[in-house]
Parts: sequence; structure tokens; C-alpha cells
Amino acid sequence: MASNKKLKISALQTFINVHESEPSVLNMPNEEIKKKICDTHTHSDRDINVASLFAVVRNILNPAIVAVENIVMGTKQAYMGELAVPAKGESDPEASFIPPLCILKELSNEMACKNPGEETAQKTAMSIQKKLGDYSWDAKAVLTLAAFALDYGEFWHLAQSHSLNQLTKSLGILKRVPIVLPRPGIEKYKYAIVQLNNLIRETLNVVECIFELEELLAKNDFKDVPTLSTATDSISVEVFWAIISVVDCMAWMCCLIKDEDKTQEILPFAGKITSTLKSLKGQIALCKGKIDEKEAFLKLKRFLESPPNIVEVFKKLFFSEDSTYSREPTNNLQQETINILFSDKVEEVKEKDVLLFFSDLDISKEDVSILKPIYEEISRNDQYKIVWIPIVKQWEQNKFEQLVRDCEMKWYVVQHFSSTLGIKYIEEVWQFKERPIIIVVLNSQGIVKHHDAFPMIRTWKIDAFPFTVERNKTD
Repeated sequence: MASNKKLKISALQTFINVHESEPSVLNMPNEEIKKKICDTHTHSDRDINVASLFAVVRNILNPAIVAVENIVMGTKQAYMGELAVPAKGESDPEASFIPPLCILKELSNEMACKNPGEETAQKTAMSIQKKLGDYSWDAKAVLTLAAFALDYGEFWHLAQSHSLNQLTKSLGILKRVPIVLPRPGIEKYKYAIVQLNNLIRETLNVVECIFELEELLAKNDFKDVPTLSTATDSISVEVFWAIISVVDCMAWMCCLIKDEDKTQEILPFAGKITSTLKSLKGQIALCKGKIDEKEAFLKLKRFLESPPNIVEVFKKLFFSEDSTYSREPTNNLQQETINILFSDKVEEVKEKDVLLFFSDLDISKEDVSILKPIYEEISRNDQYKIVWIPIVKQWEQNKFEQLVRDCEMKWYVVQHFSSTLGIKYIEEVWQFKERPIIIVVLNSQGIVKHHDAFPMIRTWKIDAFPFTVERNKTD
């Protein structure tokens, strides 16, 4: 007898030690979580219309969330079905959409009647991940949320219309609506219902972000938008938190309709889903910014391939909306010392051929002196202009002023040029980043006549005139 008692105590202690040694999923590093869930992910070959399914889920949960607030808080907010104009997020599934009802029922049964808590939620979430192993990441999240929406939407739909007829009243009884709906039940669980509703809203927003991120991944190339690679790397973990949150929402809902007070268990997951949502929104904003930047760059390239005139080239390349540049001459330089080209002076290069002189602020006086006789010669007939555009990562005003003063530059200067798109174009298309100095020659239409005339100017001086590729080939 004593021996059996010792064995039971030893077994119990072993069980306690094992579970105490298991790390909390809330404290588990993302890499460890990723390894666990990626082991369940086979490949994404199951065909499912995720967009249509998610449209249905949104159209269930959004009005359900509003309905809960109306019933519990006594508000009278309109929701999608009552609005003349579709609410944000409302959309219709494709006419041919057939919902995957069997898998939704399986997932609903997997989550049903579980006690809330971290350990149970983790086990159930991992089981769901295994069931959905051959679905895409966004499909896993949407399917799990759809399974929950079936129950949550039905419960609160019945709660709204429970007294309309015998059918809805009887269905409501089976769903235990009368336990929660009467005023004593509402008052008893008011805080818990509001917390649950808020977590459902946050989880819906997380799944919305996951779905949006997957759409961005499908439409764009990692090569063009490198930030998408980082976003892809973490999407599996974000799907995990969405699924485990849905699992706990279902457990909490079961506690409410069973009249069980176990509502404190939800708070850790609420915090995690909020931080996940914040992270996803940040990633999406970053990716969209890079995508917009890519599209703007391609648009600039197309424009500069056949520009209407030289003035429009200057406006697009040097004085675009993303540029910041000094509007006033510096206090340390006299007006006559520096000829700064502002956006409102750009008409001065109209119908002129222009030598665009690109460098950093470390150019030597010798390099600048090469251009001085060129400037003097071409200034005689006023058909050619020289414009210096210094490009640096960090603008140094004192250094700029000293260089202008020492080199006695008389030509135009674009001071503090900082257009992100313009610099990218100059570095990548005109390859400025590969050389310390380049001189790009444009004709009066803005067409490039030479991508870098500086070597021929340095060799032939004014004999390099008119500084075109054709002239370069003649000697």
C-alpha cells in the first residue's frame, strides 16, 4: 500500500515537473513557435476561395460585433444590413462560391466546449494547424475564424430575434440564449462580453491584415519589394496567434453560455493579439510604401524616356513633391556668389541644352576648374547651361559654402537636392553611384545625348563640344 502511494506521488511529481519545465507559449520566442507550426505545414495546394470566404466572415462578424454592443451596452448603432451605403469591409462573395462547410464543422467541433486557458488553447491551435497543414497561411486563419463566426454569428442573430417566432425562440433555447440575454445575465457578464467582443474585433483585424499581406505577396516580387521577404518570414507566427486567439474566444463564449465564470483567462491573449495587429499594420504600411515607391520610380523612368521638354525634366527629377531644398541663399554667401536654381526659376533653362554636373561635396578644385573654360565658352551664345547637383547622404551646409567659395562656381546650383526618386534614378539609371563625378548632357527636349561626358571633357576640353555620344565617336 505504502509502495503504491509512493509511486503515485512520484508520478504526480514527475507530471508537475514536466509541465513546469514547458515554456509558456506567451513567452516562447518566435523562432521556436515558427519551428513548431512549420512542422505541421506541408504545402499550399488545397484550392479554396479565401477572398470569398473572408468576405462572408466579415459580413457575419462585423454586424455581430455591433449587435453585441447594442444588446449589452444599450446602444443603437446601425450595422451593415441596415445601412444604405455599404459599411467599411462589407463585400459580397463570388456568385459561384461554395463554402467548405465540412471543414468548418470539423474546426468548430475541434474548438467546441473547451475550457479557456493557455495550455488548452495551445493544444487545440496546434491540432487545427495539423488539420489545415496543406492550406495556405491566410486560408488557415480565415477558415478558423469562419468556423468561429458560424457559432458567434448564429448566437447573436438569435439573441436579436429570439422572440419573433417559435422557430427562433426554440433555436435560441438550444443555443442557451436565454441564459445570457435576460438583464441579470447581461449585467453579470457585461464586462466579459465586452472583452470578448473587443478581442474578436482585434482578431478579425489581424486576419484582415494577414489576408491583405498575402495579397501583396501574390501581386509583387520580392526582388522589387525586399520588405515583403521580412513580412513573409513572420506570417506563420501571426497566423498562429490569430488561430490561438480564435480558439480562446470560442472557449470563452462556451463559458458564458454555460454560465461559468472563467473569464480572466482571456487577458494574456488579448495583449498578444493587440501587439500582433500593431506589428502587421507596421509591416503592411512599410510594404505599401515600398510598392508605391517602386511604382513611382517606374512612372518616372517612363516619363524620362520621352519627356516633353527640359523644364518638365527638371520639375520631375529635381523639384518633385518628395524634394526638400533650401529656398533662400545662405547668409554666408552673397547673392551674386551663388546662382541657386529654385523651382520657380526653372523656366530659365527652357529651350536650352544642359550639362548636369553630379558630384558629392568632396570634389577637388582641379575637377571643377576643368569646367570653367567650358562654361565661359558656352555662355557666349547662351544655348548651353551648366547645373551642378551635389548628391550626399548627409547635407553639410558649411562644406557646401566653402566649396562654392573656393571654386568660384558661376553656373546654376541645385542646393540640398534630396528627392528620393530623383537620386535613385540618377544612381541606378545614370549610374552616378559607380563614379564620383558624371556629366549628363540633355538637349532642349530633355533627351539624354550623353550619359557621362566628363571623361571626354577632361581629355578634350572645349574640343569635346557639343558633348554628345556622336562627338565622342569621331575621335
